[in-house]
Amino acid sequence: MNENKESIPISRFVEVNKALIHALDWGGSGPPLLLVHGAMRTGRSWNAVARRLRDTYRVISVDIRGHGDSGATVDGNDTSSRMKDILAISKDLKLGPHFVMAHSLGAIPSGMYCARMNHLVKALILIEPMIDMNIFWKRGEKSKSKWLANPPMAARRNSWDNMEELVRRIRKNDATKNWTEEVLADVLNEEIRALPDGRVEVKWDRSIYNLEEMWNDNNSLIVEAPNIDMPVLVVVREENQQVNTTVKALVDSLPDGKLVKIESIGHSMYMENPDMVAQMAREWFA
Repeated sequence: MNENKESIPISRFVEVNKALIHALDWGGSGPPLLLVHGAMRTGRSWNAVARRLRDTYRVISVDIRGHGDSGATVDGNDTSSRMKDILAISKDLKLGPHFVMAHSLGAIPSGMYCARMNHLVKALILIEPMIDMNIFWKRGEKSKSKWLANPPMAARRNSWDNMEELVRRIRKNDATKNWTEEVLADVLNEEIRALPDGRVEVKWDRSIYNLEEMWNDNNSLIVEAPNIDMPVLVVVREENQQVNTTVKALVDSLPDGKLVKIESIGHSMYMENPDMVAQMAREWFA
């Protein structure tokens, strides 16, 4: 499916806590559907899903602070602050009753948002959600000094010598090699910036790994769950190692939660099978 002139989204910006937060508004006359990506991706990663849903919904995909075309700040990258960014976009666009779909790191701020906006959010889909930031970041570590010496994720790479090197990496990496060609084209065209020295950089800023904020981020979807009282579909890989622990605890804590496990698919399943995810959305949000 190729993007045409009718499917080009409009950029919207709202200023929140010293940064301009960006969202892509795909238009349409249907009920709004807010899409939230995970770490080291952008709202553009949802393009393939958005193209499939824009005739049914007014699709809006958010760039989390420090990602894509949103501004980056040293602080404000914890889940509570990200929730406020999503809330600001929602209020600026004057969304009435709407739906939300979020992936991975985007799940906790989206769930927190839904808990506070449960009078307007009609239903929610969480794809491979991060559930408890304390568990995810600290991995049981109790010593802050020891954790700071070797924190998770902080050494992730976001630049490459040239586009060819990046493409080779994407096609070989287990987490990205199964993206569709449509999604890969979106990533290369929309999520990458060329640098003056010929290198290319993925559009996320290293400020997203503020170690102090990471250590102190204790937000949990399980704690928020009683107030996330709209229908919630939690979608995970069959191989998800937390499916019988935190995932089950989340679904059991939701007033109206359902768990679906998908076989033979990766963490970023909406980038591997946008048709499946779009159909899932149509059915859950019907």
